[in-house]
Amino acid sequence: MSPIPKTEILAFEGRFDIHSLMHFRSWQPSATMPHIILDLSRVNFVDSAALSWMVRLSKQASMLNGSFQICGLQQPVHIILELTRLDRVFVVTTTIDEALAKIAP
Repeated sequence: MSPIPKTEILAFEGRFDIHSLMHFRSWQPSATMPHIILDLSRVNFVDSAALSWMVRLSKQASMLNGSFQICGLQQPVHIILELTRLDRVFVVTTTIDEALAKIAP
């Protein structure tokens, strides 16, 4: 599948926490890239700072008529999203290709 324009794919690895967010804290979607796919397939832990950042990105993407999706959740991360009920807020897919297919061209 070829990449869909206006989509930014961000991938994290290991612990997704305040330390791994240091370079991304001020990053935000833009009108030219309003769709965000967060690949967490290599993440085994998410802390409250990362959850807060994801909520913020989701809201910003929505304000730009974009979308925010998470893909590739490992079981520990999926449990954290379930406990915080964010699995009901975010669109969660299994793969990047599945997430890309949900974005209308």
